[in-house]
Amino acid sequence: MMTRQQTDAAQVATCGVTQATARQKTPGAPGAKPGWNRARPLATALVLILAATLVTAAPWTHGPARAHGPHQARYGGVVQTASDLSFELVAGRDETSVHLIDHDEPMDASGITGRLTILAGKERTEVELKPAGGNRMVAATVLPADARVVATLVLPGGKPVTVRFGLKR
Repeated sequence: MMTRQQTDAAQVATCGVTQATARQKTPGAPGAKPGWNRARPLATALVLILAATLVTAAPWTHGPARAHGPHQARYGGVVQTASDLSFELVAGRDETSVHLIDHDEPMDASGITGRLTILAGKERTEVELKPAGGNRMVAATVLPADARVVATLVLPGGKPVTVRFGLKR
C-alpha cells in the first residue's frame, strides 16, 4: 500500500510536474517558496475592484447638488441648515426676511409661524415673522451689524425648528 506522499508524488508525476515544483507552489509545505500565498491574488483582485468602484463613483460624490447641508445663498443673505431644510436670512434696508428651501426647491411659507430673536451686544429683541408669499417670511425690523439672530419657526405639522445665524457686515 502506498503512503499519501507517494500517492501525491505519483499524481504530480503524471501531470508533468516534478515533486519539487509541487512543493514550491503549496503554501506551508516543507521547502515551499517563502512569501508565496494563495491569498495574494485574491487581495490583488479585491484592491482592483475597490479602485474601479471608487473611480466610477467619483462623479456622483462631488456634484453641485447637495441633499443636505448649507446651500449657496440665492437672495444675498446668510444660509444655515436645520431639520434637513435650508434657511437664508436676508437683512434688508427696512425689513428682514427668511427664505425657506427644501432640497434645492423653494418651500411654501404659508401656514408657518415664527419669530426672530435678535442679539446685539447686551440687547435682545424679539420680532414676529409673517409669511410674505412664496418661500419668504418677513419681519419688520432692521438688523444691526454683527448681530446674532435666532429664528424659531413652527412648521405646519407643529414641528418647531430653531436656526442660528451670525451676521458679519
